[in-house]
Amino acid sequence: MFEKQAANLISKLLPKKEIENGAEIDLIASEIQLMMASFDTRVPFFPTYPRIIIDSWNFDDELELELLRLNEYYKRIISEWK
Repeated sequence: MFEKQAANLISKLLPKKEIENGAEIDLIASEIQLMMASFDTRVPFFPTYPRIIIDSWNFDDELELELLRLNEYYKRIISEWK
């Protein structure tokens, strides 16, 4: 379920590269991929993208909220790995 949501958000993110800061979009997509990869290793990854969104993005786009929700969902999942 997480991987499906994450892949969906990456596909929504990539078209924003033309409008938003391309480096930030690439970083966010990369960090989401690292989050997905952590499921294989069970080594938690702590992304920085939520801080980027909170500090510099407007909250006028549902995608931003979805990205923050994905991070919260991920944190719940990795808390069960211990």
